[in-house]
Amino acid sequence: MDQHEKLKRLFEEHSAAEVDQDLARTLATCTEDVVYEHPFYPADHPDREIRGRAALGAYYRRSWSARKVQRVEIVRSWLSGDDCLVTEVFGILDGSGTMVQNVAIGYFRDGLLAKEIVYGAPH
Repeated sequence: MDQHEKLKRLFEEHSAAEVDQDLARTLATCTEDVVYEHPFYPADHPDREIRGRAALGAYYRRSWSARKVQRVEIVRSWLSGDDCLVTEVFGILDGSGTMVQNVAIGYFRDGLLAKEIVYGAPH
């Protein structure tokens, strides 16, 4: 399996854990010092930048109580260097069937997600 496929598989594992709302499994796909960014959120939004597993866990608890992600699909992806996967992601949220499309950039270290930058509007 080439590096692109390895990172895509890691990203898919992370996304599947998010869809299942399995906090332990989701956080297990991330490094202890993970950074999660939403650059399109307003500057004062509390979830614009999240640092560390504990803070990411709190983010997921808030986010999942507000809405459920029903499906995440990588539409296409590109390898950038040895540790970065750029993805176009399609998702369906909650019972309303709200569809979202984002670009997510994942940086990996030691087989774990070390940083994810999600380019999409707040939901």
